[in-house]
Amino acid sequence: MRDSEGSEGWVLHSLLSAGAPLWCAVEEDENFKIFAKASESSDLAATLQSGSSAYQVCDSGWCLIDGDGFKGYIKQSNLWGVYPGEKVE
Repeated sequence: MRDSEGSEGWVLHSLLSAGAPLWCAVEEDENFKIFAKASESSDLAATLQSGSSAYQVCDSGWCLIDGDGFKGYIKQSNLWGVYPGEKVE
């Protein structure tokens, strides 16, 4: 595994779980728009700060995220913990 600071190490697979959280990109003092639908022209659902975590489902460059007090879509490129274009169910 690799953490947000680039450190790598091994984790026993039985200690991992599906649906692990992801994090908004880790640049400090950055905010990320969460949209009601998977489109930048959609209504704004929330704004999250760097380091916020949520559970996600990703497809077609967008991720539906569900966290504490918010739910909506974020561009997949704004996330740490999911590769560009990766489909996460």
